[in-house]
Amino acid sequence: MNDDFCRALVDRRPAGPPGCLPLAKRNERERQRVRCVNEGYAASAATSPAPWRRKRLSKVETLRAAIRYISTCRSC
Repeated sequence: MNDDFCRALVDRRPAGPPGCLPLAKRNERERQRVRCVNEGYAASAATSPAPWRRKRLSKVETLRAAIRYISTCRSC
C-alpha cells in the first residue's frame, strides 16, 4: 500500500455531513482505512525485537510489545 495514500486518507477531513458520500464509496474508504491500519500493525510487528516468537502477534500484543520497546529505549 502506498504510504502517501494512507497519510492522505488519515489527514482528510469530511467536507460535509456523513451521508453525502454514496454507500459504495464510504465502504471503499473504510476498507482502505482498515488496510492502512493493518499495514501499520504489520510493520510494527515486523520491527518488534522479539525473535523468539513463533506465532503472529495480535494487534494488542503488537501494541504492548511496541510500548515495552519504547519504554526500554527511553530508559537507556
